[in-house]
Amino acid sequence: MRKKVRSFSAKTVLAVTLIFFSFSMFSDLMPNIFRGYDSQRFFVLGLWSATIVYFLTRWAFLGTIPELIRIYFFPVVFPLLFILLAALPPHPVPHIWVEPLQYALFLTAVVIWASAYKNLGGWDTAKELILGLLFIASLYALMNINIYIFAALDGFSKITDVIPFGFENMRLWSQIATFILPLFALAGVLSQRFSSSLPLSFLMIGAGLWWWIALLTTSRGTIFSVVVATLFVSVMFRKYAFRVIKMLLIQAFLGLFFWILLSLYLPGLWSENDIQRGLSFSDSGRFALWAEAIQMSLVDFPLGMGPMSWVFHQPLTAGYERFGSIGSPHNMYLLWAAEYGWLFLAILIGSTLLTLMRLRSAFPRIRDFSESEQKHLLAGLSLSGAAGITDANFSGVFISPSSLFLAFFVFSQVLGILSCYAAEADGKIEKATSKNSRCPLFIRLSVFILVGLALCFYWFGLIEFFDAMSLDAETFREQERSPFAARFWLHGLFPRSP
Repeated sequence: MRKKVRSFSAKTVLAVTLIFFSFSMFSDLMPNIFRGYDSQRFFVLGLWSATIVYFLTRWAFLGTIPELIRIYFFPVVFPLLFILLAALPPHPVPHIWVEPLQYALFLTAVVIWASAYKNLGGWDTAKELILGLLFIASLYALMNINIYIFAALDGFSKITDVIPFGFENMRLWSQIATFILPLFALAGVLSQRFSSSLPLSFLMIGAGLWWWIALLTTSRGTIFSVVVATLFVSVMFRKYAFRVIKMLLIQAFLGLFFWILLSLYLPGLWSENDIQRGLSFSDSGRFALWAEAIQMSLVDFPLGMGPMSWVFHQPLTAGYERFGSIGSPHNMYLLWAAEYGWLFLAILIGSTLLTLMRLRSAFPRIRDFSESEQKHLLAGLSLSGAAGITDANFSGVFISPSSLFLAFFVFSQVLGILSCYAAEADGKIEKATSKNSRCPLFIRLSVFILVGLALCFYWFGLIEFFDAMSLDAETFREQERSPFAARFWLHGLFPRSP
């Protein structure tokens, strides 16, 4: 019976992940209820809430709990407590507690997925997920070629306004690309096991087109982050990363070929319009934003100015006052320091190091002389995760729902693989699924009820926040007549200053 439950869980995870990614990629083609940035926020929060409810239901009523959750319990409890304290009132403006609790859901769901890695199908489910995600990404790339053809008929005017397709702005696309480009390399390695060359060819074309869009839109942060992540993974995994890095380089050169063909050669034949965005070496205003964030972090050092204070605080530096309001300072670490404080960043780094220490028995097995598909899987996922962590220095990669979802997927898979290696090294691989909880039934049911009520309260607050934002968005359009600056919602400059 347990085997059937695990099989159902794995299929559910596979279906939900691919459906959400399809919504993210083809949002403009979906019905209104599934369309856009705000709908994706509801979806991803619903996924994490459902993950927690499912985990608590099994624990409360069946008494089972993933064995490997013991690895993550103590490391994650400290940042979770800090986030929960930050969400407590009083707050200068309403609704802002919703965002910090989002990160609490994110961390909790990552831990649950990682600790239940074997229950959710392990390596096999991970490979199917990655291949499924990248086939969807390849279809999205081909959709952009369709847009390109229509732009060619229109004389290539303003092609970067319509490519990448389906995103409010190119920054939101580039944040997804930071995770996707390394995963394309991993999918290319995994697809070599197929007897037919068609899947590999399809993925290679899709990967090349994603690289072309990155070059077309001059996504400097994405390209730089992938390069840095490649260097990191080559040092950490050595020869086991070779096949993934080789595939990444092949795909990047294919993207360069597409860029020469589609951005330079063909437009030169058909049109006098220059479709390539100019390569800028300016800071794009980031230094002014970073200076403002640093100044904010020092106001109530080491605690920060509070959740979402970046959105409604009064400017502290002349440079930011001239720059104008924007949803984030294009640096996640400075944003968290400004809002939650340097103490929170220290706790987060300490929690990460503590987690790696508890997984240290996995690393000798990773570096032994045997080569396996699992090690390629870990190297590719680590490459994607490292790229996202690096890009967080230059963008709000952990803000938009689509890129935050990909971060959730990649981090939970990496931790799940590491925990399985650790269990294998400790001789406990047979216990890497579930165990019976020793906690009394009364306590389990009490925790289940309390967390369930807390989630209901959170969702009522979330919907109230959305309704208030929607009303303010109409006023913003009439008064400001400027594009929205995305943050928690697409209209990210809400709530307003008190």
